[in-house]
Amino acid sequence: MKQAILTKFDTLFLGVMSLAWKLIKVFDPRPIQEHYARRDPANAVILNRVLSLPEADCGQSIVRLGNNRMKSEKNPNGIVNRNDLVKIKNPANGRFVILYAMGAGSHPIPGNGVSLDYDAKVALGIQKQEEVDLQVGIANIADREFFNMYLDSDKSSRSARALGWHLVMAGLAWSAWSVAESAFSAVIDSGIAGDAYEAAFSFMARLANLM
Repeated sequence: MKQAILTKFDTLFLGVMSLAWKLIKVFDPRPIQEHYARRDPANAVILNRVLSLPEADCGQSIVRLGNNRMKSEKNPNGIVNRNDLVKIKNPANGRFVILYAMGAGSHPIPGNGVSLDYDAKVALGIQKQEEVDLQVGIANIADREFFNMYLDSDKSSRSARALGWHLVMAGLAWSAWSVAESAFSAVIDSGIAGDAYEAAFSFMARLANLM
């Protein structure tokens, strides 16, 4: 008997949690965030030489640019500082990636070149070592939020961002429910609902007598 009750409780609990998760997913911000993140990067330059990242750099959400593209005291006209997030967009298909910028270091990267790992090339729809015009520019606040939610190679960081978003939405939903419940209770207590109910009941009674 006890086992049967526990089984029913577990089934009910899982059903409630499944419904709650479906409701939370309704508030998934990704479509809106992706809409804004898909825009062309501001103050972008066009780079058309696509190289492969060294194996040691792969999977770390980084891109290497030619040293002439990196800002420094000697090069204030660079497009980005080291470790800043940049957005790289392929205008031919609308695909984009957001990555941390690094200089060429000891790697031979020309001024019109960009060094990407395999995953970034796939995300941009680039085949092998082909030349393609890529827009490269500093990431704005919408781009950074999209990166932190969905693209960061650190899974724990992505999970923390997503959890924070869902907690905020759950808090707003709970607040809205509390306000609605209070308003409904106030209407009931004022007698307005009772009067409306009595009027409706009286109308139905008269209609029944006529029939």
